[in-house]
Amino acid sequence: MYPFCCSNDQTVLSANGPDFHTVAIRPHGIFGPKDLQLVPITAEMARAGKTKYIIGDGKNVVDFTYVGNVVHGHILAADHLNPGSAVCGKAYHITNDEPIFFWTFMTRLLAGLDYPAPRVHLPYWPLYFLAVILQFIAWILSPAVIFTPSLSPMKVALAGTDHFYNCERAKKELGYRPVYTLDQALKLTIEAYPHLKNPNASKQETDEKKVA
Repeated sequence: MYPFCCSNDQTVLSANGPDFHTVAIRPHGIFGPKDLQLVPITAEMARAGKTKYIIGDGKNVVDFTYVGNVVHGHILAADHLNPGSAVCGKAYHITNDEPIFFWTFMTRLLAGLDYPAPRVHLPYWPLYFLAVILQFIAWILSPAVIFTPSLSPMKVALAGTDHFYNCERAKKELGYRPVYTLDQALKLTIEAYPHLKNPNASKQETDEKKVA
């Protein structure tokens, strides 16, 4: 018996058998300290003035998952991965179990880094089709011309549609409960990135007060 825990779904699940036991963990929207994607990219976009826009009506609900909860889910899965266990060969969604409006989450993250909240709404479908066109142009031009659009269909879909998941199976069969709430997770994450905070925040506040 060789227990194996991983999040690469189909390969892992198909490998489950009498002598090799596997389980797949499905976290979504992982973030936290040392994150190399969500927080650094958001801060970079904010500094470039690209975070003022809201894609769609701003009411799309998503799941974000703190890295500490992802680790907790993996440990629980490994602990339950025994011969004859009901978890073998199954996949489990692991989230913070606190679905939130995508743009509410981004606003809280940006505010924690001292950047203004997104405020300008852009219609979802025209923007999505524009992203498709840009991607097609990039494909046509390659490899003669290297053109990587900053806007892609995937990015538009992630920012403008619902994507949240039910982790009741993980609760019932793994005993999973988030260790960190979303409030705690955001606080810990923002505290881990003091170097990414808006360097012009105090000046902007002063200018706003003068205008007022």
